[in-house]
Amino acid sequence: ITGGLVVMRRCTRQIFRATPTPQRVHGKSRRHCAAVEAPLGSQPVGNDRNLLFRHFDPEWPVQAGIYFDGRRAPLVIGLSESEQLAAYIRSDPLGPFAQELVWPDVILSGERQAYENETDAPPAPGQWAPWGFQFSGKEQYLLKADWHTVRAWGNTRDMFTPRKGATIPCQIAPPRLLAFMEAFRATNQACWQKIVDGIQTVKAECTNNWNEQRLLSILLDAFKQGGHFAAVEAQAGPCVGNHNMSWHRDGVCGLL
Repeated sequence: ITGGLVVMRRCTRQIFRATPTPQRVHGKSRRHCAAVEAPLGSQPVGNDRNLLFRHFDPEWPVQAGIYFDGRRAPLVIGLSESEQLAAYIRSDPLGPFAQELVWPDVILSGERQAYENETDAPPAPGQWAPWGFQFSGKEQYLLKADWHTVRAWGNTRDMFTPRKGATIPCQIAPPRLLAFMEAFRATNQACWQKIVDGIQTVKAECTNNWNEQRLLSILLDAFKQGGHFAAVEAQAGPCVGNHNMSWHRDGVCGLL
């Protein structure tokens, strides 16, 4: 459901686009997507010298998503790895990761604790407490915290937290992460507007379905309040041992 993705960068423009390839799979052409960087007003879009995005699976650039109304929604995952950006956000002097990290003994020992879910897990001690970190009930070698990234919401906001399946108070994210997410939402406003237009069209076509009307209204309200991509789940853990983390498919909560 995207017509394009524009990422803010000084003196450059980046375009997320799809081009068909001659190869066909099950009667349908595969498509390749790429983000290209070009100085403003200079080289044309077709010059792919500096690809900033790569496919999650180059062999299958367009993948089959979940079923919607009996059809599989096309899914494209574009990966952009920026160690510089990640380091900048992580090293925020006002955030939790700038100082030397002191891990709780139970995290380092690897011993499984009595709690078995995210709701019952106790808060983490020491330097982790001010940022709302708690022990994870699911991956007990991690600490987890839930933050919001909307400056207008103030220091704390009651939000639905997917990992707990409940509405809880979430404190505001560290300044650099907050600024990045605010810029991400503002810069890509044209993309969000296309999504809003599509949701409004779907809502107008399902007036007899109360459940769908309610769900679509929740989505529209999130965009209206600037709350899309506002929830951040921070995870922290020491590089000790090998761990196989479980996977899941994000639903509507991933957007909210």
